This record gives sequence, structure tokens and C-alpha cells, in this order.
Amino acid sequence: MAFFFRTAERALQETRRVQDDHQKIQAELDLLKRSVEHLKLVNISLWQIIKEHKGLQDVDLQKRIEELEKFYHNEAKPDQCVSCAKPIHIKKKRCVFCGAEQTRPNDIYHILFDK
Repeated sequence: MAFFFRTAERALQETRRVQDDHQKIQAELDLLKRSVEHLKLVNISLWQIIKEHKGLQDVDLQKRIEELEKFYHNEAKPDQCVSCAKPIHIKKKRCVFCGAEQTRPNDIYHILFDK
């Protein structure tokens, strides 16, 4: 009988621990959701400002988003090493052939505005 009560007590303790973990995770998730909503508003605001100052349209933003998606999913065309001119992926900071550091303008700025 004592074994049964010890087992039941352990199960109850584990249940409480899992419930506590669930509450912590739920709180973190709620915080992340609020953060995402805030970032969404910031992005919308920034896009409105950029549109007004640069005369851009929503289609311009969509085109840039598609370009960035390709870039971050390794679909970007290779670039050339600044030292040995061998092909190197544009996201790489050093050449895999000669080890030279790749000096490029601020990558994100370059991708978004220098085309």
C-alpha cells in the first residue's frame, strides 16, 4: 500500500511540475506574441515613412521581400571573391579558397537599396 501512495505522490508532484512549466511557457509565448505585434506595427510605420519619402509602392516592397527570401534561402547567385575572384556565396564573410575577408557594403542596406 505504501508503494501505491509513494507512486501517487510522485505522479502528483510531476503533474504540478508540468503545470508550472506549462504556465511559464505560456507566459513566454504571450510575451513573444506581443513582441511580434509590436514589431509588425513598427514595420508598417517604417514602410509608410519610406513610401512617402522615396515614392515607392507596395509592389516594390513585395519585390524586395522576394529577393530577401531567395537570399536567405541560399538561392542567391554566387559572387566573386574580392581577392582571388573564385565564386563565393554572397552571404559568406570569408573566401573558402583563399581566406580573404569579403568587404561589401552593409549587406542588408546593399540588398535593400543598391539595386
